[in-house]
Amino acid sequence: PFGYTNKDYRTKYGDFCIPYYKVEDILGKKTLYDLVKISKFPARGYFKKGDKYKALEDIQIALGLIGYYNGAVDGIYGDKTKAAVKKLQLMFDLDDNGCFGSKCLEVTKTIKL
Repeated sequence: PFGYTNKDYRTKYGDFCIPYYKVEDILGKKTLYDLVKISKFPARGYFKKGDKYKALEDIQIALGLIGYYNGAVDGIYGDKTKAAVKKLQLMFDLDDNGCFGSKCLEVTKTIKL
């Protein structure tokens, strides 16, 4: 459909293919934090493997833009999402438990696109 893409993008973090995602939702963002639209975490305070939320699609796209995620953008926190979150956590010296919480969200503010 018009306004959507499956185009490959080149970023300073590597190549990334965005399947059928609105280009205007990505272009013009300055940091990963601008892309990740999390208004509220689950009651436990973080996303973990097995979760299914719309907000996880933005997290998957953001992790893909920095070359950590290359799976489907489906909002499901599976093995590939967990592995990508662990890479992010290791890069920023966070506890590498593979769960995306407030500390991971904070580091997205420092990653420029």
